[in-house]
Amino acid sequence: MADYPSALSILSEAEAMTLATIGPGGEPRATPVYFAYDEQLNLVFLSDEHSLHSRNLERDARAAVAIYPQVKDWRSLRGVQMKGDARRVAASERGQAQAVYRQRFPFVAALSELIGDTAFYRFVPTWVRWIDNRRGFGFQEEWTPG
Repeated sequence: MADYPSALSILSEAEAMTLATIGPGGEPRATPVYFAYDEQLNLVFLSDEHSLHSRNLERDARAAVAIYPQVKDWRSLRGVQMKGDARRVAASERGQAQAVYRQRFPFVAALSELIGDTAFYRFVPTWVRWIDNRRGFGFQEEWTPG
């Protein structure tokens, strides 16, 4: 059974995620980005539409993310890994994405000039793995949202 509360707890403890995209030749690309989230584990992030990972997503929306709160002991390691699709948020949905993002990162309001031309993206998971070494070495649970 999916443990959404544990996964959501991890999302609340980490502000950055590693976003993996697919390059034009099939090569992987990993990029750290700040993210906000909703109760269904959908993630919202900002990016320059001309960045390499954004161009990768325009060509192929398949992506993966890894989110791990920082810990100093391997026995405390826990995190969420997800596969899914990440797409640029349509202009008609930008206000909603911006509200979710600003709720988590209020400082963005002061940067409105800088983010004016920046695109919001939404990652929608199709597969989730929650890991938590506090429950035993290698503990993991997987599920498909929906």
